[in-house]
Amino acid sequence: VDVQKSDRYIVDISGLPDSFPVLSLDNGYEAKLVTSTKYTLFDTTAILLRSGHLMLKNSSPSIEVLPELDLDNKRRLRAVGDRSVLVVRVSGRSAEHVSSARNMSDSVFGTFGDNVNVTGQIAACSHDKLQFSPFDFPRARNGVLRLYVPEVLVGQDAHDVESRVLKALDRRTLDTRIDQIDHIMLCLEQGVLLGGATNWIAYAYTYGTVSVYNSVFCDFVAVGMRQIGQNIGLGVANSIIDNSGDKSTVMGLN
Repeated sequence: VDVQKSDRYIVDISGLPDSFPVLSLDNGYEAKLVTSTKYTLFDTTAILLRSGHLMLKNSSPSIEVLPELDLDNKRRLRAVGDRSVLVVRVSGRSAEHVSSARNMSDSVFGTFGDNVNVTGQIAACSHDKLQFSPFDFPRARNGVLRLYVPEVLVGQDAHDVESRVLKALDRRTLDTRIDQIDHIMLCLEQGVLLGGATNWIAYAYTYGTVSVYNSVFCDFVAVGMRQIGQNIGLGVANSIIDNSGDKSTVMGLN
């Protein structure tokens, strides 16, 4: 099916076989009941019209019935409890950071009165079952550690900078092991490259600890929520034609 022919995420389907259950409507009509979490259709001859109408040409498409969902638990939280966060403001010899440590702390923790902050919004989404607090790291203030790297970072690859920063953190932990920190947000200065470009936003590791931000994007609440969401195992929100394309949720932000 050529999904490029329609910009609709929900399409009308015709030609459904009789094997589909029928829903009786209040107006006397009947409709085939198709649920995305219950059925998968396979029809290599199907056509998606520009109107967004999907026509099944095969009178007997292959139908896979998916396992029944436990509806009470289908939105079970990926993570609950208390988690620690350390924000690292990374700067080198080459450039000044656009954002201050104060702004970072306020955007992530709401330290100075910002009611819309990363950790607070995630807690709200979890109905307060997932709580975050600043990690008590040596020389960190209000959850933010200023880390100076004595070299030029502009033009260097973000993954290389990330690796050196984590090694530097490990040397500064003293009696604390770095693996005791649940989430580490690395806020890099402007000019660091990702894929050879400087116009990237952020990246994170699924079921990991680290998320990395391009300069001022560390102050963007939606960006921080998306990256920490990936850390705790949330997948990206896709649209029908674009990976991370569902912009109705922060998990669809690039």
